[in-house]
Amino acid sequence: MYKLPTPSAVGLGQGPHWSRFTSTTLHVTGISLAAVSAGLLACTLVEALTTGRDTAALAISALLAGTVGGLLWLQGGLSLGSSMRAGVFNAVSLGTSTGFGNATGAGSAGDYVAWVAGAQLVLLFLMVVGGCTGSTAGGIKVMRMQVLGVVMLRSVRYSQTPRAVIPVRLGRDVISEDVVSRVAGFFLLHVLLVMVGVLVVTGLGGDLETSLGGVVSALGNMGPALNEAGPTASFSDAFSQPARLVLAVLMVVGRLEIFPILLAFVPYVDRTRGIVRAVRH
Repeated sequence: MYKLPTPSAVGLGQGPHWSRFTSTTLHVTGISLAAVSAGLLACTLVEALTTGRDTAALAISALLAGTVGGLLWLQGGLSLGSSMRAGVFNAVSLGTSTGFGNATGAGSAGDYVAWVAGAQLVLLFLMVVGGCTGSTAGGIKVMRMQVLGVVMLRSVRYSQTPRAVIPVRLGRDVISEDVVSRVAGFFLLHVLLVMVGVLVVTGLGGDLETSLGGVVSALGNMGPALNEAGPTASFSDAFSQPARLVLAVLMVVGRLEIFPILLAFVPYVDRTRGIVRAVRH
């Protein structure tokens, strides 16, 4: 029953068999491939390594997943094998919006709400970033974060050489300024939605950590969240009914992307402006 959601990077489920090494490795491999751009998978291995688009970011994601396992081993009191298995599985699952979990109960190795704060912070970051552009995963997407990172580095270089012409490059490709502005606009809209969502959900009775995790999870279609909405809990217990309705709207916005949702309301906004102008005249 967990095979079909794996390649589509969607679904929510707890599998006790995922505490075993073989099943964990197979599922991590499957959902990692599902979070990679379909176009990148269609390339040969040599082409994928030379594009420099998603491969470097995936290496960073693997490093973050290993960091989670390392934190659990050093500070969580788990064995090295259990720490790496639980850390990598949950990091990949949440980073690809698959939503699978390997927690066998509250306080178990896979129950990440009981982990150290540093590990949970890495998981939250992976939930925000999501998978690669062109994949079935949610989140802001890796390529957008790469573009923003290059733009930040370019700003530092501009402070040293203000008159220099420094293009934004991803691998061998030059990213146009129009694409850069759209990526920046998308990121700002995403941050604004998170802030508004957290404000509304906390106003409806949720605590800050649970509300933040729930809003980020809803926008990225990740499945479980943090604190009272973790892998062994339920959204129905963590949030009130009005708050769950807000989260459901954010899920739709996150799944259909922000720009298409806003463009759907543009005709109505223009029509309303025309009516207001007609009334004024």
